Amino acid sequence: MNKASGIEPMRRALEDAASRLLASDAGQRLILWHEGLAARERQAFAVLALLLGAFVVYALVYVPLERRIDAARAHLLREHQLLQWLQAQKVGSQARPAVMPDEATRPLAVTVNAAAAEFGLSFASMRPAGSDGVRVELSDVVFADAVRWFAALRRTGVRIDAFTIEPGPGAAGRVDASVTLRG
Repeated sequence: MNKASGIEPMRRALEDAASRLLASDAGQRLILWHEGLAARERQAFAVLALLLGAFVVYALVYVPLERRIDAARAHLLREHQLLQWLQAQKVGSQARPAVMPDEATRPLAVTVNAAAAEFGLSFASMRPAGSDGVRVELSDVVFADAVRWFAALRRTGVRIDAFTIEPGPGAAGRVDASVTLRG
């Protein structure tokens, strides 16, 4: 489909709408009013209509587009930071021996995952939180399991820096949680 075939139906629709407007009583009154204006007033009116049209295009097209571009750039930056963090974790895990180190020396993400597996918890997401932390999102988990997981993390030396817990969409006793952990 070329550009001309996509524009043609829109042009015809606008022409039809304009002809219906001009054929109506309000349209006829508008034409009579415009014809009654002096040449200088018509020019001022045309300039004003042009400025108003430019403002409408700016407000309805350019501003929303610019906002979406800014949001996409911010999302790309966050994803790039996450990729760098994951690559650093991969390099760090490849440099370590195949034997699992003790809890004090293993990466925070590994400790957090291991503790979560003990309680049957799975993460909706895990992202870096600064250079020494992770932010974990849990969705629709049993509240008691989440509390036991927090206690197990504390025993391994992991600090809970910040967290929010909200009632989950599932049955009673289930929650959604967002937790920032530091090693």
